[in-house]
Amino acid sequence: MKASTAPGRLAIAQRKTILAAVDRSDASHAVLQEAAALAGSFQAHVILVHVTEPPMAWDAAQPAKLTPALADTSRRFAELGLSAEARELYGEPGRQLAEEAGRLRPDLVIVGTRARGVLRGLLLGRTASYLLRHASCPLLVVPNAHRRPA
Repeated sequence: MKASTAPGRLAIAQRKTILAAVDRSDASHAVLQEAAALAGSFQAHVILVHVTEPPMAWDAAQPAKLTPALADTSRRFAELGLSAEARELYGEPGRQLAEEAGRLRPDLVIVGTRARGVLRGLLLGRTASYLLRHASCPLLVVPNAHRRPA
C-alpha cells in the first residue's frame, strides 16, 4: 500500500481504488467477482463503471443516468461490507474507460474480455485491447468464466 509521511508523523496507508468495467455480458460476472475479492483483501474502494451509447435525445451537459441494474450491483457490494460506487458513462467504452481511469487514477482497472473467433486465445476484446494501449495504470483482464474452451 502507498503511505504518506510527514516529519514526526506515522505513515498512514492510503485506501486503494479499483475501477471495474461492467456491462450486461457474462464477462461482467467474472469482473465483479474479481473486484469483490480484491476489494475485500485490500480494503479497496470499487468504482463500477458502465459505458453505453448515449440516447437519441441526449444533452451532453447532463450526466448519464444510472441504470437500476448498476445501482443494484453497487448496493450488493455494500451489503457485503465493501466500499463501492457506480458510474454510468456515454460513449465508446475503451476511450471512456481510459479517460475515467486518467481522471480517477485508480490503482487497478479490471475489465472482462469476450474475444471470439478462431484466435480468441491470442486476442483480447476491443475494449480490453484499447485499455491495454491507453490506460495509465495497471490493468487486469479477466476471461469470461462462462466461455467454452476452444
